[in-house]
Amino acid sequence: MKATYIQKCNINGVNVDNNSINVDDNTQIEREIESETEIEIENNKTKLNKTKLNNLVIYMINGQKNEENITEINRAAIIIHLKRLELYFTNIETLNSIPKERILEYELQYWTIKELYFSPYKVYLNTLTRDKFLLKFLQTQKYIKIDSESKLTDFVSYFIKSLREEFENGGNKNATN
Repeated sequence: MKATYIQKCNINGVNVDNNSINVDDNTQIEREIESETEIEIENNKTKLNKTKLNNLVIYMINGQKNEENITEINRAAIIIHLKRLELYFTNIETLNSIPKERILEYELQYWTIKELYFSPYKVYLNTLTRDKFLLKFLQTQKYIKIDSESKLTDFVSYFIKSLREEFENGGNKNATN
Protein backbone atom coordinates (compact mmCIF):
# COMPACT_ATOMS: atom_id res chain seq x y z
CA MET A 1 0.00 0.00 0.00
CA LYS A 2 1.56 3.28 -1.17
CA ALA A 3 0.46 6.63 0.27
CA THR A 4 1.28 10.18 -0.84
CA TYR A 5 0.68 13.34 1.13
CA ILE A 6 -0.39 16.51 -0.68
CA GLN A 7 -0.68 19.95 0.89
CA LYS A 8 -2.16 22.85 -1.04
CA CYS A 9 -2.40 26.45 0.02
CA ASN A 10 -4.89 28.94 -1.44
CA ILE A 11 -4.53 32.41 0.01
CA ASN A 12 -7.37 34.77 -0.81
CA GLY A 13 -7.71 36.56 2.49
CA VAL A 14 -8.18 33.16 4.16
CA ASN A 15 -5.62 30.39 4.47
CA VAL A 16 -6.96 27.10 3.22
CA ASP A 17 -4.95 23.95 3.67
CA ASN A 18 -6.14 20.82 1.91
CA ASN A 19 -4.39 17.91 3.48
CA SER A 20 -4.92 14.87 1.29
CA ILE A 21 -3.74 11.33 1.59
CA ASN A 22 -3.96 9.23 -1.57
CA VAL A 23 -3.84 5.48 -1.19
CA ASP A 24 -3.01 3.08 -4.10
CA ASP A 25 -6.65 2.13 -4.62
CA ASN A 26 -7.49 5.81 -5.42
CA THR A 27 -9.16 6.36 -2.06
CA GLN A 28 -8.67 9.95 -0.91
CA ILE A 29 -9.07 11.39 2.57
CA GLU A 30 -9.25 15.17 2.82
CA ARG A 31 -9.31 17.63 5.66
CA GLU A 32 -9.80 21.38 5.17
CA ILE A 33 -8.68 23.98 7.68
CA GLU A 34 -9.35 27.71 7.46
CA SER A 35 -7.56 30.23 9.59
CA GLU A 36 -6.94 33.93 9.07
CA THR A 37 -4.41 34.12 11.90
CA GLU A 38 -2.12 31.62 10.21
CA ILE A 39 -1.79 34.03 7.28
CA GLU A 40 -0.83 36.91 9.57
CA ILE A 41 1.78 34.84 11.39
CA GLU A 42 3.24 33.48 8.16
CA ASN A 43 3.35 36.95 6.57
CA ASN A 44 4.99 38.42 9.66
CA LYS A 45 7.69 35.74 9.70
CA THR A 46 8.81 36.69 6.23
CA LYS A 47 8.47 40.45 6.66
CA LEU A 48 9.79 41.51 10.06
CA ASN A 49 13.48 42.37 10.25
CA LYS A 50 15.70 45.06 11.78
CA THR A 51 15.52 47.20 8.66
CA LYS A 52 11.71 47.31 8.80
CA LEU A 53 11.81 48.13 12.49
CA ASN A 54 14.30 50.93 11.89
CA ASN A 55 12.32 52.32 8.95
CA LEU A 56 9.14 52.41 11.03
CA VAL A 57 10.83 54.42 13.79
CA ILE A 58 12.33 56.83 11.25
CA TYR A 59 8.94 57.22 9.59
CA MET A 60 7.18 57.83 12.90
CA ILE A 61 9.72 60.47 13.95
CA ASN A 62 10.58 62.19 10.65
CA GLY A 63 7.78 61.13 8.36
CA GLN A 64 10.12 59.80 5.70
CA LYS A 65 10.18 56.46 3.87
CA ASN A 66 6.81 54.80 4.46
CA GLU A 67 7.23 51.15 3.45
CA GLU A 68 4.31 50.04 5.61
CA ASN A 69 1.85 52.22 3.66
CA ILE A 70 0.70 54.04 6.77
CA THR A 71 -1.32 57.13 6.01
CA GLU A 72 -0.53 60.44 7.72
CA ILE A 73 -3.78 60.21 9.69
CA ASN A 74 -2.86 56.77 11.02
CA ARG A 75 0.72 57.94 11.69
CA ALA A 76 -0.61 60.83 13.77
CA ALA A 77 -2.90 58.49 15.72
CA ILE A 78 -0.07 56.05 16.42
CA ILE A 79 2.14 58.95 17.55
CA ILE A 80 -0.56 59.98 20.03
CA HIS A 81 -0.45 56.51 21.58
CA LEU A 82 3.36 56.54 21.62
CA LYS A 83 3.39 59.95 23.33
CA ARG A 84 0.84 58.83 25.89
CA LEU A 85 3.03 55.81 26.69
CA GLU A 86 6.07 58.14 26.85
CA LEU A 87 7.83 56.27 24.03
CA TYR A 88 7.86 58.92 21.31
CA PHE A 89 11.04 60.71 20.24
CA THR A 90 10.64 64.12 18.66
CA ASN A 91 14.10 64.14 17.13
CA ILE A 92 15.88 61.33 15.30
CA GLU A 93 19.24 62.60 16.60
CA THR A 94 18.22 61.50 20.11
CA LEU A 95 18.64 57.89 18.98
CA ASN A 96 22.37 58.46 18.42
CA SER A 97 22.94 58.74 22.16
CA ILE A 98 21.08 55.53 23.01
CA PRO A 99 22.81 52.10 23.10
CA LYS A 100 21.90 49.75 20.23
CA GLU A 101 20.13 47.28 22.56
CA ARG A 102 17.82 50.01 23.80
CA ILE A 103 17.15 51.22 20.26
CA LEU A 104 16.02 47.71 19.33
CA GLU A 105 13.70 47.73 22.35
CA TYR A 106 12.14 51.00 21.21
CA GLU A 107 11.82 49.69 17.66
CA LEU A 108 10.00 46.59 18.91
CA GLN A 109 7.72 48.74 21.04
CA TYR A 110 6.91 51.02 18.09
CA TRP A 111 6.19 47.99 15.90
CA THR A 112 3.91 46.49 18.57
CA ILE A 113 1.91 49.70 18.92
CA LYS A 114 1.57 49.88 15.13
CA GLU A 115 0.40 46.25 14.97
CA LEU A 116 -2.11 46.79 17.78
CA TYR A 117 -3.35 49.96 16.11
CA PHE A 118 -4.17 48.07 12.91
CA SER A 119 -5.72 45.11 14.75
CA PRO A 120 -9.18 44.52 16.26
CA TYR A 121 -7.58 45.28 19.65
CA LYS A 122 -7.06 48.92 18.71
CA VAL A 123 -9.74 49.99 21.21
CA TYR A 124 -7.61 48.70 24.08
CA LEU A 125 -4.79 51.10 23.23
CA ASN A 126 -6.82 53.87 24.87
CA THR A 127 -6.74 52.07 28.23
CA LEU A 128 -3.19 50.72 28.00
CA THR A 129 -0.89 52.28 30.56
CA ARG A 130 2.85 52.73 30.35
CA ASP A 131 3.36 50.52 33.41
CA LYS A 132 1.37 47.60 31.98
CA PHE A 133 2.97 47.98 28.56
CA LEU A 134 6.52 47.98 29.92
CA LEU A 135 5.78 45.18 32.38
CA LYS A 136 4.55 42.94 29.56
CA PHE A 137 7.55 43.98 27.45
CA LEU A 138 9.99 43.02 30.21
CA GLN A 139 8.17 39.73 30.79
CA THR A 140 8.43 38.98 27.09
CA GLN A 141 12.16 39.81 27.15
CA LYS A 142 12.61 37.36 29.98
CA TYR A 143 10.75 34.64 28.08
CA ILE A 144 12.11 35.18 24.54
CA LYS A 145 15.72 36.13 24.00
CA ILE A 146 16.44 37.90 20.71
CA ASP A 147 19.67 36.28 19.66
CA SER A 148 18.96 36.42 15.93
CA GLU A 149 16.81 38.38 13.52
CA SER A 150 14.49 35.40 13.11
CA LYS A 151 13.43 35.77 16.78
CA LEU A 152 11.99 39.27 16.16
CA THR A 153 8.66 37.91 14.93
CA ASP A 154 8.44 35.43 17.79
CA PHE A 155 9.11 38.23 20.26
CA VAL A 156 6.52 40.60 18.82
CA SER A 157 3.93 37.83 18.46
CA TYR A 158 4.37 36.76 22.07
CA PHE A 159 4.36 40.37 23.29
CA ILE A 160 1.11 41.11 21.44
CA LYS A 161 -0.41 37.88 22.73
CA SER A 162 0.51 38.86 26.31
CA LEU A 163 -1.00 42.31 25.87
CA ARG A 164 -4.12 40.85 24.25
CA GLU A 165 -4.61 38.46 27.17
CA GLU A 166 -4.18 41.38 29.55
CA PHE A 167 -6.81 43.34 27.59
CA GLU A 168 -9.27 40.46 27.50
CA ASN A 169 -8.87 39.74 31.23
CA GLY A 170 -9.55 43.40 32.02
CA GLY A 171 -6.18 43.79 33.75
CA ASN A 172 -5.96 47.46 32.79
CA LYS A 173 -8.83 48.46 35.06
CA ASN A 174 -6.61 48.40 38.13
CA ALA A 175 -3.48 49.76 36.49
CA THR A 176 -2.02 53.07 37.43
CA ASN A 177 -0.47 55.62 35.12
